[in-house]
Amino acid sequence: EKFHMPIDIWVDLVYSFALAYHTRVMNREHLLKSLTPLYLGRVASFIVSTLESGAEEVEEIIEKSCLKFEEKKDFLLENW
Repeated sequence: EKFHMPIDIWVDLVYSFALAYHTRVMNREHLLKSLTPLYLGRVASFIVSTLESGAEEVEEIIEKSCLKFEEKKDFLLENW
């Protein structure tokens, strides 16, 4: 009930993992396997935060998430 992974942290993780994958910092299979539990945590956080929400509220949360990815995209581009 109380688990929460903020979207800012999730975006940072996704972009950091993408960069690590691109630059081959470590074995790609290990990298992807280590992302899996973090992904499941984000899914759990999303479910907990939207459990009692209507469709419109869920859409708003998804849109805010998309905007956060766009907002932080420069970090990915600058380090690619």
